[in-house]
Amino acid sequence: SPRAARTGFFPNGVFTTTSAGGDHKFQTEGTLGLPQMLCGIIRASRGRHLHLGAVSPVLQAACYAALESAQIPQDRLQFLGDVPSIRATLDAHHAVLFLASFPIGGGLTTSEVAAAGVPLALYDPGPQDPGGRYRSGAGHRPAQALVWTSPEDLFAFLRRDADDVRLMKMSQDSAAWYNRHLSPDRFARRLAAILRVSEPSGIRPAKTTGAPALFDASWYGATYPDVGESQ
Repeated sequence: SPRAARTGFFPNGVFTTTSAGGDHKFQTEGTLGLPQMLCGIIRASRGRHLHLGAVSPVLQAACYAALESAQIPQDRLQFLGDVPSIRATLDAHHAVLFLASFPIGGGLTTSEVAAAGVPLALYDPGPQDPGGRYRSGAGHRPAQALVWTSPEDLFAFLRRDADDVRLMKMSQDSAAWYNRHLSPDRFARRLAAILRVSEPSGIRPAKTTGAPALFDASWYGATYPDVGESQ
């Protein structure tokens, strides 16, 4: 069924940020190091942070040590490990904002978060680093998602701009993006359109490339412009 936006963001009065991914998605040191970033995120939101996915005991210990050095109570950070459903977990913990892993993003997780109607924030190293932009997954996102380049961009949003109005717009956009591009209904319509074109007789190899021509791209684009637009 179509996903819907969230209806409330602070039901228990706590700003809950979330993230996901294993050690290979994050740096351990420097300005983008996960320990330092989590300290800045928790301090800026004045809330708590939940991390989903398998994280090594070494990295967990480094994160808690950073909290101790910053005099942030350790109970404001929790590692939940692998979970059966990202969407159900975000709903159960009243997630306000999901931070895609950085500097290595996760396209599947971003899609699951959007299905939950949760506002998204993604790291983008900027146009001077096209390889980094590709790895971050910043191009795979709803239009209203927060895109941050420096940690201070993210912290400033958490301190000043993450109010109910902004978050609702982001949530609505997440759900709409998922429904338009990634939902099972959308997939079924795309598949049905392809089959309607490819099943009739007359399919011939493409003379220019030698690859099988499964459908006439020009006809397909003119007949299903909405599908062509979403590609």
